[in-house]
Amino acid sequence: MNISHAALEVLLQKGNITGSLFPQYRFVLEEDGLHQLGSGGFAIVYEMMDPLDRTRRLAMKVEKAASGMHASFMEEVCGWQQLSRQSPYVMPIVDAAEWEGMWCILMERGEGILGRSDAGDMCVSREELLHWTGILQFAVQIGQALRVSHENGILHGDIKPENIYWNVERNCYQLSDFVSWESRGFTRGYAAPEIIAQGRCEDAASKEPGYTVTSDIYSYGMLLYVLLNRLRFPGTEGYYSSMRQYDPEYVFPAPMNSPEMLTRSIRKMCEWVPEKRYQTMEEVLADLDRNMRNF
Repeated sequence: MNISHAALEVLLQKGNITGSLFPQYRFVLEEDGLHQLGSGGFAIVYEMMDPLDRTRRLAMKVEKAASGMHASFMEEVCGWQQLSRQSPYVMPIVDAAEWEGMWCILMERGEGILGRSDAGDMCVSREELLHWTGILQFAVQIGQALRVSHENGILHGDIKPENIYWNVERNCYQLSDFVSWESRGFTRGYAAPEIIAQGRCEDAASKEPGYTVTSDIYSYGMLLYVLLNRLRFPGTEGYYSSMRQYDPEYVFPAPMNSPEMLTRSIRKMCEWVPEKRYQTMEEVLADLDRNMRNF
């Protein structure tokens, strides 16, 4: 965004107090400004609360709006809301607005599944995700969210741990970030080879015609691979990707914490050729169910 964080926070706080931005809620304040839950290359997330119920906390994501995309943005917000009504594994939207040249989405606040160790290294924040049985249960929940999304003709486009949260009240994982904001690209490592090959990673608009259901399935498979491999991408020693992963001749090593049957399923999700992958999330979930019944 072409504005400093300090100026952005002043603008958001003023809009909220004067009633033009989610007036029924209030930003959570710290000594040096608004309480920030996280930030990425394109967006910042702030914490808000319900003044009538201070135990109810929410997350407000803000990103620069793309010119001429208001109708598309609101259409996708409506689609996201529809998905959350159909699946408990989709993060609910409380409200959304295009405001002062920014897109703002207000969501229920969940707990992120990644954190930092005392040494500052990236780590998973939920103990059950340290074992393949817990990851398999996680996979089924997020897979159900994707199945419903695809049945409604909605591709996600950016499946990764940073877009998944634990809902304490519902006791389940939820997939977030279904809006394909034009300024956002894909995330290298999770993006499918055909997306990388077409140059649509990190510096290009998401969900262009080359993006398909099988592109989502690749990202979903890589999500599971990374969690089962102690947050390491194929051929790396940490939470960073390598272009070796996108070599069509490269065979992924088995994830460190994965049984053989689950490894086979993940390799099929992450086939280099889209036609060799599972073609629907129904197929993926059927195989995951077989994995669960065999252990």
